[in-house]
Amino acid sequence: MNNSKFGKAWLYVSYALLFVSGCKIGGNNKEERNFKNLQEVEIITLDLPLIRFQAYRDFVFAYEYSNKSLFKLDPSFQVIDTLGGWGDGPKENLLVRNYHVFADYKAAIFDTEKSTFKIQDFSDSVFYYHKFTKNVERGVFLNEDLLITLSSGSKMKLEFDFFDIKKSEFIPIKNINKLYDLDYSFLIHEGKLLQNKNMVVFTPYFSDQWFTFDTKTKELNVGKYLKEFPIPQVKQIGDGFMLDEAPDLIIDSFILGNYLAIISNVGERKLGENRILDLYNISDLSYSHSYVLPEINDAIPDDGFVLSDSKIGIVYEDELVIFKLELD
Repeated sequence: MNNSKFGKAWLYVSYALLFVSGCKIGGNNKEERNFKNLQEVEIITLDLPLIRFQAYRDFVFAYEYSNKSLFKLDPSFQVIDTLGGWGDGPKENLLVRNYHVFADYKAAIFDTEKSTFKIQDFSDSVFYYHKFTKNVERGVFLNEDLLITLSSGSKMKLEFDFFDIKKSEFIPIKNINKLYDLDYSFLIHEGKLLQNKNMVVFTPYFSDQWFTFDTKTKELNVGKYLKEFPIPQVKQIGDGFMLDEAPDLIIDSFILGNYLAIISNVGERKLGENRILDLYNISDLSYSHSYVLPEINDAIPDDGFVLSDSKIGIVYEDELVIFKLELD
């Protein structure tokens, strides 16, 4: 899920990603995991290598990397429509890092390779298209007037901005940017942006500091993953930079009601190489409980998404597994 991204202003060397199931490196345990039951409901074989699933109303949406297209799926996960394809035009995509389907099944799409944002529907009508003046890596669509963007600034510092759509203006989010005011923080804290109504959540893959940000009150709260790790180190190779032996602490994250769900790559010795699904309370950022994610047909879990209050989908290579969770 972590694709190489740029090559415009900087020569970025591929990250030192170690996709190791249940990594056991270092780490301090704040508390022991509290496990609850997980019930397998259904296994669905995917005809396409779909990732980044999102359920919206009566349909499910997903991204297909090779064709650069969004797919609309019915409740039985059969393809019924597509949006876009590979190309440089406004209706086409080069690298969709994140998207969000909203009213009338329009999709708000951030394209990393083109550094663009657009709103497009499944009839391929483009309602808004904008090419940013700096390399925007991903973002969040708040409303038709405002975005939150994530980009790499001077000395590869991670920068968060509000983007005023009407004025085409970047407005730095100062209290967030203070967290990442160190060289190469864009690499060190590379992560995923999530949205839950007015709340934005950011979950890094390689470092354990995550946050919630209320877009209305501008309140920022910072949390830690259950397992703590030192900040990854950056080393230079030629004209490029990479993380030095920094395994993924998390594989994916998604919002599950009032919880942040983390597919953790930090396992438990007593469970072998099983990956763990950890849940955190979004309101106070505290750890809640966990589930053991089983191996399915010798495959390990990757992308995850929510289907309903207690049902989730987890991608295992070419299979999608639906689970029902025991919640509080």
